[in-house]
Amino acid sequence: MDPESELQKALKQAETWRNRAAMAWQQNNRDLTQQALTRMWQYQVAAARLEGNDPPDGPPEPEDIFRGWDPPPGGDRPWRPYDPSRVPRNPLPSSGAGEIALPRPKSNEED
Repeated sequence: MDPESELQKALKQAETWRNRAAMAWQQNNRDLTQQALTRMWQYQVAAARLEGNDPPDGPPEPEDIFRGWDPPPGGDRPWRPYDPSRVPRNPLPSSGAGEIALPRPKSNEED
């Protein structure tokens, strides 16, 4: 494998682990966020060595990366990006589910 493709692979892996850290942060899991940021840092070190640059000092703290992010919606319940949207248990009749068109029964006279 040539150094250029190794560099691209390391950068892609670093971005993947940053995204995983973001998902863990959104689910309020600080330990998992820190583990993902450590893996991201390892790939950043590998990429820096391939480029001939000085590697970063150490894995970043989650608060440094995700400072300013909004808290997860829904209060205490962690936000999951693949959850369907929340729907009320008892929708209002005006929401379109009030009437259902039923087929007309066949009468014996029409035969």
